[in-house]
Amino acid sequence: MVGRHREAEIQWNRALSLDPETPEEETRIRAKLERGLDAVLTDEAARGIAPGATPGATPAPAPSAPADNGAGADTDAD
Repeated sequence: MVGRHREAEIQWNRALSLDPETPEEETRIRAKLERGLDAVLTDEAARGIAPGATPGATPAPAPSAPADNGAGADTDAD
């Protein structure tokens, strides 16, 4: 298990080196390095933050349904 822990540490440090988009994202990555992924996810679940969501970030808008352009299936029976 030590190898996986070291690999995770390397990857989170790499994520920091790629300049996170928001300060919240950087804080979250640093928390993962300090306390571990499981602890961060447990804290976020307790605060009602969805897995994978960046705390403080604006959620992406929900995708809209495609417009019906009339090119669907032909309903005329010949």
